[in-house]
Amino acid sequence: MEENKTITKRIQEETTDFLSAPRLIKVLVVFFLLLIFFNLYNEIFRIPTLKTTISQLEKINAEKMAEIQRLETQLIPFKTYALEKFPSEDINTALKLLNEEIKKLKTMYEKTKKTVFSAEQINKKKMNDGSFVYLTQLIPIGNNIIPILTIKCQTQNQAEIKVFEVRSPTLPPMSFDTYSDDKTMMKKEFRSLYPAKISIKIITNKDAGHLKLTVDPFKK
Repeated sequence: MEENKTITKRIQEETTDFLSAPRLIKVLVVFFLLLIFFNLYNEIFRIPTLKTTISQLEKINAEKMAEIQRLETQLIPFKTYALEKFPSEDINTALKLLNEEIKKLKTMYEKTKKTVFSAEQINKKKMNDGSFVYLTQLIPIGNNIIPILTIKCQTQNQAEIKVFEVRSPTLPPMSFDTYSDDKTMMKKEFRSLYPAKISIKIITNKDAGHLKLTVDPFKK
């Protein structure tokens, strides 16, 4: 009991001393206490945050190691072939030489790759006389000469093709044309042309429904 009274009295005296102390000392004491509380708060909440960060880094590291292992596995056939092709070289030099050969083959492939065409959407317009005009363009993919190009159009609903016009600055002046007796199908064949955009214009005597346009060679 006496001990508690002593402690209480001591606290009261220290409080009185603190209250009677100069303002600067009070500010410094409060600042010091806030600093202690801030450090304690930071330590309490930083530990879980560090654990989470470490866990995330470990997960990322495991994923990268797995990816490296996967790539190493995929490289095994290339390493084997490189050493077989260049047996007197170390693995790094053999892989480098193999890579150079692959680049040469790719260049040769680009030079010999067949040029094909992609077609833009067909635009349809009705004329005042009841006929329909269909317009589209063929876009070349590749730079090599096209030995044979065939363009065929087929109408539906027995619509008759009145005009089948194909234009391009590189097209030969003549084409080999074929068509059906009822003029619902027409085909043009061109020989040996340089790749360039090709404009196609088709006029039918009435709505052709779904106009079918077939191009060879065409991008699959």
